[in-house]
Amino acid sequence: MRNNQPITGREYEFDQGKRLISATDLGGKIRVFNQDFLEVSGFSREELEGAPHNIVRHPDMPPSVFKNMWATLKQGKPWMGLVKNRRKNGDHYWVSAYVTPVKDNGKVVGYESVRVPATAAQKQRAERVYSRLRAGRKAFAWHQYANFYLRELVPVWLPGVLLVAALSTWFGGVAGVMVLVALVVTIAWQLRHAQAGYHALLTTNPEAFSSAMVANTYSRFGGAKARVEMVLLSEAARARTGLARIEDATHGLRKIVADTSAQASSSRQITEPRTQCRNKPHRQFIKCRCRLKRLLITSRAMRKKRQLQPNMCPRAHVWHVRP
Repeated sequence: MRNNQPITGREYEFDQGKRLISATDLGGKIRVFNQDFLEVSGFSREELEGAPHNIVRHPDMPPSVFKNMWATLKQGKPWMGLVKNRRKNGDHYWVSAYVTPVKDNGKVVGYESVRVPATAAQKQRAERVYSRLRAGRKAFAWHQYANFYLRELVPVWLPGVLLVAALSTWFGGVAGVMVLVALVVTIAWQLRHAQAGYHALLTTNPEAFSSAMVANTYSRFGGAKARVEMVLLSEAARARTGLARIEDATHGLRKIVADTSAQASSSRQITEPRTQCRNKPHRQFIKCRCRLKRLLITSRAMRKKRQLQPNMCPRAHVWHVRP
């Protein structure tokens, strides 16, 4: 696995409203990304374009997390997880990533990831789980499961323990043992019933992401209940991803419209003087033609007037009109 160095140990926190969007081809090379991803990663546009997406991978991320991600994506399903990424200067930032296969005519042609800032509680749980995974242990320790179920079943076992203590005091150990056995059976039945209910919820949407390993980083619960919470979170992330895509596309369209308008205005400013220059000789020609026409009309009128004036003949002393 790629080991990007150096690392500083400093966390870079970014605005909650940012949505880091990037898309890769099937080989994991970056094809497109938005401005938020560019700013948070710390890399230049030239460094990101065409680079493998693991250019932002932090060495603290366990390989098993990415193995889980690729196994899910290869099935054509979305994946969700908490990821610790590395900036160019070695700082790190946490994101909650929702990755989906990009399909064209039913065929997967790449992958798209939409990421939002992780919460403080999510970071804390992820650090704990990932440290166990890096050490080769299970994501959730047995004592964590025990603690979870003890808290879940307090309404059942606490009254039972008190009843066992009371009966043992009043009627002897036999009564206490009988109540204790009944208490254990009741707790086992409650656990089985609760798990069956959670599993039934999981089957209502089998396509939703519900990885047990990833669920332990998002949920404070354990077992099937954590997976149910993971389903709810992943479905919310899917809706958020759709909105982020629409917003990003709308922003792109607004930019195209603004650029087109600016280009049209610039072209108009360039062409208008040329048009005026081209039209100037034409206008001058029209003016000259009008003047010439007026001169011709005036000249004809004056000549006709002279023809109509009387002329004195000196010999005949008579007036006559010139032919």
